[in-house]
Amino acid sequence: MKREHLLPAVIAVIVLAVDWRAPVFLTLRNALDIANESALLAILVAGQTAVLLTRGVDLSVASNLALTGMLCALVGKAFPGAPIVLLLLLGLGAGALLGAVNGLLVARCGLPPIVVTLGTMSVARGAVYMASGGAWVSEQDVHAGIKALPRADLAGLPMLVVIAALVVGAVAAWLRWG
Repeated sequence: MKREHLLPAVIAVIVLAVDWRAPVFLTLRNALDIANESALLAILVAGQTAVLLTRGVDLSVASNLALTGMLCALVGKAFPGAPIVLLLLLGLGAGALLGAVNGLLVARCGLPPIVVTLGTMSVARGAVYMASGGAWVSEQDVHAGIKALPRADLAGLPMLVVIAALVVGAVAAWLRWG
């Protein structure tokens, strides 16, 4: 067997074995659930792809995600009547700003990406800690609209999958490699 066929063959064997033990595995509902759980990761991967294609590295992604999530949670808690779209735009804007800072420091200042993103990772982690006071954000603190988003659907597709498809499509259309 050719080397490039080995991984798909192993994956197929694993999928068939899991389906044999749990017949619900190879169903449309399960595929949609997996896609829903992977939607945020797909958005992050779209951004990371652009970084990797330019021979860069970004180690701050998870910390930036935590900071934008914490920001949305705290604003949602302070303003429970805020529209979900506003919170999503706030998160998108905060994430874009954090990414732009990384990009500016690397592209314009000529600093090494690994050094920049290690630094911004630490700054973002510190900001999360300071904003939260070191406490966990409980489910009661999360805006009702954000909690409902993973359960919402549009034409039978999970809303997070729709959002991820739109974001990934926009990134692909906007960037030269798309």
